[in-house]
Amino acid sequence: HGMGFSPKILRADDTDEAHEIIGELMQRNQILESRMKQLEIEQDCKKDLVHKLEQNASLVGEKDVEITKLRKLAEKLEARLSAANQTAAEATEKNMELSKNLRYNESSRMNIEKALRDTEQELQTVLTRSKEET
Repeated sequence: HGMGFSPKILRADDTDEAHEIIGELMQRNQILESRMKQLEIEQDCKKDLVHKLEQNASLVGEKDVEITKLRKLAEKLEARLSAANQTAAEATEKNMELSKNLRYNESSRMNIEKALRDTEQELQTVLTRSKEET
């Protein structure tokens, strides 16, 4: 991988050079093995990340569903509350109307009773006068 390694042709008569080349090859082999291990670790990390991202995505999906449900519930409650307020307003209006009628009826009754007492008083006076005159 871009290390510029060019294999040398081994000649049997050059044992020192052969040992040197073998040492170099073993060293390069170790470098490659450790690089492979590094790549495997990176690959595992990527797999973990992908897994975590998928989990998060599904969690976000679930949360979205919950949020949608809660929104719908909130809208229903809002509608119910609005209806209840409307009913309460209508009931208050009716109660005011009823109490106005009650007060009116009460004052009418009191006026009638006063008129009756006045009439009774007048009759009493007339009767008393007519008794006195006879």
